[in-house]
Amino acid sequence: MTKEEAEKLKTEKFDPDKCLELLTKLNENPEIDCEAFCLVLLEFVKIINEMSSALSIAFKDITSKVAILRNNYKVNPEWEGPLIPFIKKEMENKLDILNSENNKKHTKDPKYEKYESSARTVLRMLWFTEFLSIMLARLGTDPKKAASDAAKEAYEKALGPHHPFMLRQAAKVAMLAAPGRKTFNTKLFPTLREDEICIYLVSIEDQIEKFRKPMVKFFKDNNLLDLP
Repeated sequence: MTKEEAEKLKTEKFDPDKCLELLTKLNENPEIDCEAFCLVLLEFVKIINEMSSALSIAFKDITSKVAILRNNYKVNPEWEGPLIPFIKKEMENKLDILNSENNKKHTKDPKYEKYESSARTVLRMLWFTEFLSIMLARLGTDPKKAASDAAKEAYEKALGPHHPFMLRQAAKVAMLAAPGRKTFNTKLFPTLREDEICIYLVSIEDQIEKFRKPMVKFFKDNNLLDLP
């Protein structure tokens, strides 16, 4: 992530129209343009940042995951193209298993000494986008639901099953730090009515699922759901 992007994440407010625009562009390519995927993730970071500082800390690794995805294209410039074919190349070269800690067991190539595979990285982002999708769906279908309740429910379904016990306990505390509904609406949608906010939330959730479900199917079909 560039310094300019890092500064923007600190200062820019979440823009629901921009978010939907980025998601629409992402969904134009079923093989997933990597940069479009990264820009969507960075826009999602703004949602988390607006909700609470505790959640911002809990999800601080999203930006590092974006950096990994972008850097992997620099490591493998000959694989330029969409993300799904890139991951297939990793599989062909037995790089999908690499997580920067197990690399010496699986490759002797110094080029990949500290490589974290895009397959593994995207898998974690699919967990995150499922969390966000569930949370936004809960909020979009119930105009009175507190963001803290929606975040807690989403975490337990999407992220909790993948986390060890101690991390789950810390994450649950972070979810409780999410704001009440009025504060959530004011922070993220300051100019919109309650019914308009719900329409946006459901629309964003729908756009997330358009790319997320096919990607999960790809990972399942290729036995990539349990990458360490």
